[in-house]
Amino acid sequence: MKAKVLKAFLDKENKKKRYATKNVFEGKKERVEELQKLGYVGEPIEEAEQEAQEEKTKKKKSTKESD
Repeated sequence: MKAKVLKAFLDKENKKKRYATKNVFEGKKERVEELQKLGYVGEPIEEAEQEAQEEKTKKKKSTKESD
């Protein structure tokens, strides 16, 4: 299950991996629900939304690299 990160955090269940705002967190349904209750991630996103978001990120990265 995937959800957009609303507030940066270190994931206690993933070797303290850092998730920055606007990134996408992927994990088990229970973990996503736990993080939602704590206010770290938003509602689960659909696969189509995920692909659109990744495409935007790729475009931004390629623009920065060409500068």
